[in-house]
This record gives sequence, structure tokens and C-alpha cells, in this order.
Amino acid sequence: MPRNSSGTYALPAGNPVSPNTIIETAWANPTMSDIGSALTDSLDRFGRGSMLAPLKAPDGTASAPVFSFSSEATLGIYRPASQQIGFAVNGATPLTVTATGITATAATINGAATITGAATIGGTLTLTGALTLSAALFTPLGTVGAPTHSFVGDTNTGMWSPGADILAWSVNGAEGFRLNTTGLGIGMTPTQKLDVAGRVNALSAYGFSGITRNAAVVRTFLIDTTDDPSDNNRASIALQTLAGASSSDSQIVFSTNHYGVSAGTRMTISSDGNVGIGGTPNAYPSRTALTLNNATGTIFDQNINGVRTSTISVDGTAIIFGGLTNLPLIFWTNSSEKARLLSGTGEFLIGATASRSFAFRLQVGDGSADTRSLFTDNQKFAVAISNGVGNGSYYFGASAAATPDALWSNNAGVTRLTLTDDGRLYGSALHNNAGAVTGTTNQYIASLTYTPSVTNGGNTSALSANGTFQVVRVGNVVLVSGNINFTVTANGTTTIVLVSLPIASNFATANQANGTGVLSNAAAGGTNGSISWVSDATNKVLRAQFVSGAASAGVAVTCWLHAGYEIV
Repeated sequence: MPRNSSGTYALPAGNPVSPNTIIETAWANPTMSDIGSALTDSLDRFGRGSMLAPLKAPDGTASAPVFSFSSEATLGIYRPASQQIGFAVNGATPLTVTATGITATAATINGAATITGAATIGGTLTLTGALTLSAALFTPLGTVGAPTHSFVGDTNTGMWSPGADILAWSVNGAEGFRLNTTGLGIGMTPTQKLDVAGRVNALSAYGFSGITRNAAVVRTFLIDTTDDPSDNNRASIALQTLAGASSSDSQIVFSTNHYGVSAGTRMTISSDGNVGIGGTPNAYPSRTALTLNNATGTIFDQNINGVRTSTISVDGTAIIFGGLTNLPLIFWTNSSEKARLLSGTGEFLIGATASRSFAFRLQVGDGSADTRSLFTDNQKFAVAISNGVGNGSYYFGASAAATPDALWSNNAGVTRLTLTDDGRLYGSALHNNAGAVTGTTNQYIASLTYTPSVTNGGNTSALSANGTFQVVRVGNVVLVSGNINFTVTANGTTTIVLVSLPIASNFATANQANGTGVLSNAAAGGTNGSISWVSDATNKVLRAQFVSGAASAGVAVTCWLHAGYEIV
């Protein structure tokens, strides 16, 4: 019989038996079966099998945890109180788990850890791996010599809080900087967004100076490479507020000096945003953004004896680039002149220094035999390129050298590419076998339509082209696309359809044309209704050959043709 609710087992009815009772199957077999079932339901000491229902244990204590170890009875797990699990170690409880979180007297995590709820650690938390939190981490404030968040092996360096709304960072037990609601202070308590007690170094022992004042300059913030004004390798940037009627007048001054060159201002940015190189900007605040103070310079705004001679400026309607006097604008590369824009006629000359007196605005080359030129001549719409070196000429449009409305390239008198006046395009090297759309005079790129002749080569009737076919020719290759209609006359018979060519070709083999076709009714034959188109060397046409289907006699079909062939 089964165990009762307390787990107590009782023998089945009729047991135990009286002495000298003859063993009978009626009572012995049920008894042994019941005992076997009860033993099966018992927990195996070797861990074979598992519990089929929750395992209930007594609460235990810190010194006698309910789940412990045979060699260490004071190490294990027990129930300290309702809804709590305690981890016992030698009579103490260093870790307790409740529904609201984990409470530990100290913790060392040697791997990664993820905490998704609350955890209270009453001692030191040591991490040697990653810690992932999905809620806030609350720690003690710490002190300057013992920051709350420090490092293994360096406990006096880290982050702590001197008080409410303040974060501080310590290095070697001394405060390095702190952040509060006002700002960040390095070496001091901040009174602005950023306060630094001491010098700010930039890649060297030098850096920023503080604010200085004098009669002409109310305030200066100096970025300097040295504190020594006599240093022969000095550079500085000064941000200055100037004395004057408006306290908003300001400028940025860049200064340098080195051995052999006296110290001085190299560039100034004024309060208007204008830039002066080698001095201060010119007094053209509405026109000049950048001034080069150099009598021999040719960049941006050039001043010679107080007269502006060349400039790059903006007058509110356009960008002005070039000279302000009657001089040509000349472009140099590799130490020599390459092009110029004439001030009088506005002609632009490339590779030339004087106009050839043509009534056009662009001239390339001076017309000599050793120059390559691009120019318009007196023939309508004609342009010739490079009629010098190599005797090569490239004409676009009509000229005396070709028929009207033609495009060609002529190199040493040999035509390379032609666009005819009726719209056909051909070149001299498209392929090795010359041919036109309908002949072999020239080599064309063309498209056309035609209606082919469809004839019976065997086992077909009622043949016709279904409308016009589309044709594209590139050199000696022709692509044909369209469809035809015919009727199969007999079952299981070789069927042949012949289609004429849009452009004649003297086929010599069956593989000089290739294509595919699809029958509208797969029962008509082929491979599931698919057939192939090849070249017919005898009839000089496209040829499709297939075996008609077993029940195809009298079947009318439409057959699509997509094929390409070579003009030979």
C-alpha cells in the first residue's frame, strides 16, 4: 500500500503472516510487489534517480545547516527565518538571500557577476571580473585616504564623496579633482564650470597662462610655449579684449619667433571675423575676410603702396577673384605659365600667351606644330582637337573633311568611328567581319524589326510569324526575339521549323546560331515544352528541331524564339 502523508510505509492487508504459513502467490506476490514499489520510491544514496516531488527538510541552524557535507558538518545551507536562505560557514552566516535581495558581510567575485535586484554588502566587495547591475549601487561615502571605489593593490586611489552632491577622486591618498553642482575643479573646489589650480600643460612643461591686463588690452588669455619672453623658440596665441568704446572689441593674435627671425605677430583675427596675415586685417569689414599684408604677395587681398591690386573677396552678390587693374590673370604650374585670362576681351588662353584673333572666347594652343590644340574654326559647328603632334584630328559636327552631320575620329587619315547623317553608328574595329544592317559595307551598331518567313521543315502546318520580330545588331552579332504559330501534324515524329534571318549570314555549321524556345503547349513535344534554335547551314536560316509528343497531332501552338547568331 502507498505511504501516508507523513511518508510512513505499511504492509498490505494480510501481513505479517503467521508462522508455518505456506507461501502462496495470493498474498506473497502482492506483498513483494508493494515492497518493491516502496523501495523504488525511496531516495537512492548513490544519487540514482531524482525526486518526483519537492524535498522537504528541517530548518537547520548556522552551526548545523540542514544541507551540509559529510566531512564538514558546519558548512552548508539552512533556513534562518521565514522567506530566507542562509549560507552557513563554521557557525556564521556570511550570506543571506531574501525576496528583496542579498545581504553579505563581505564578498569577493572572481568572475563576471550580474545583479538584477537589491544587494547589501556589509564589508568589502572585491571584484576580479565584470559586474553587471540592473539597479542602483549604493556604497559608503569613503574618505580621501580610503576612497569607496578603489583598486586591488592600490586602495588609496579611486573615487569617493566628501558630501552631498559632490564627487572626488583621490590619487595616492590626496584629492586630485572634484565635481559638484557648480563645475569641475582640478586641485581646488570649483567656482566656475572649470577651475584649475595651477598650470595646464600641453605636451610639454609649458601651457596656458592666466588672465593679464594692461592699458591697451583689458584682458588677455595667453596660450604660450614658454614663460621666458627671450626664448628664441617661442609661439603663442593670445585671446584679447581690447580697450575702447565697446567692451565687445576683441581679437585673437598668433605670434612666433625663432633663431634669426625676430618675434612678431604672424596673424590676427579681428572682432569682425577678418583675418590679417603678417599684420592686422584691412579696413574693409564688409568685403575683405582675409588680408595678406605683403607688398609682393598675390594671395587674397594684395596691397601695393596702399592700392588694392588683386583680391579674393565677396561683395554680397558674387565672389570676386582676380585683379583690380588692367592686367591679365595668369595661371602657373611647375614654375611656368600654363593659361591666362585676358582683361580686355575676356578670352581664356591655354598653352598660349597671345590671342590668335579668332572671334571665340576659348583657345587651346598657339597653332604651332608642337602644340595640341582645342579651338573652333570658321566652319559651322566644327571642333578639332590636337591637329599638331601625331597628325591626329578629332572632328565633331560638319566640316570639309566629312559629310554633314557626322561624328568621326581621323588618325593619320584612317576613319575610326562614324555617326552617319541617317543615325547609324559604326567603327572600324568593332569586329573582323565587316557588315552593315543589311550588308557588308560598314560595321554598325543598329536595331530594327522585321517579319520573318516561317517554313515547314517537317511535321508542321499553318505556319506564320506572330507579328514583327525585334532585332539588335552589334558588329557581326545579331540578336533576334519574337514568336511564331504552327500546328503539329503527327505524333512522335521529328518536327522541324525554319525561320528566315533579318540580316543574311552564310552559315557553315549548326553552332553559329544558338537560342531557346518555349512551346505554349508542352504536349506538343520537346523537353517539357522547351526546344533549341540553331543555325541551318543548308538553308541559311534559324532551325528548331524536336520530336512531337505522343498525343500532339493537330495541336496548334505558339513558339517563342530568343536567339543570337553570327554574320559570316
